[in-house]
Amino acid sequence: MLIARLHPPERKEGVRYNGLYCVEFDGELIVAGSRDPEHDLARALLARGLTGKVTMLDAKTGKPRTVIDIAKAAELCVSEESRDGLRIRKYRGSPDSTPPTAEDEVIHHTPTGERGCMSYSSC
Repeated sequence: MLIARLHPPERKEGVRYNGLYCVEFDGELIVAGSRDPEHDLARALLARGLTGKVTMLDAKTGKPRTVIDIAKAAELCVSEESRDGLRIRKYRGSPDSTPPTAEDEVIHHTPTGERGCMSYSSC
């Protein structure tokens, strides 16, 4: 069974909430600063040759949050959030990015200088 831990962004008084998550897998940070951690996790795991399902746990409580089919989720992304919910579309990547490879250690999605998950020590 594959297990990942989702580290939500810290909410601090007087600091704007950034909504950027980090994901830890097998004791290693593999997604940093993501607004779409489930799909980014799936792409990172698929790049490492892993398939099947992964259970994402809340890092603070240890409770399961979601079960992700790696191959299916890797092909999708959240295109927008609205009051009506999330819109999911086929993942195309950004024009200036290359697909992750098995050698990629961490998928980063934060703008330069911005940290996504202050609660994760390696982030």
